[in-house]
Amino acid sequence: MAWACLLLAFAGFGAIAASMDRHYEDLLRREPPARTRRLLRGVGYAVLALALGPAISAWGPSVGTVLWLGALTMAALPLALLLTYRPAWARQAVCAALPLGLLAWGFVG
Repeated sequence: MAWACLLLAFAGFGAIAASMDRHYEDLLRREPPARTRRLLRGVGYAVLALALGPAISAWGPSVGTVLWLGALTMAALPLALLLTYRPAWARQAVCAALPLGLLAWGFVG
């Protein structure tokens, strides 16, 4: 369950990062439309909230919330490093993290 939480947090932060002008241009090499930025931001926050699910289902609400906060912290650092040094790898990693996180949650849960 920790992997599912971590992967979903990574995907959520990736969508939020892609909603920012600079990261969108780094990832997709074009200017982001305003509607796409709003959509990515909303999806990112929704996926971050979804990442709370595996943690709570495995460890209960008190420990699961603490685990979720730790997963948010642990997911932010590799994404920040990838966005800084390897934006193309960040795009691939974020695209893979959401289905892998959902798959991990489905297999373990």
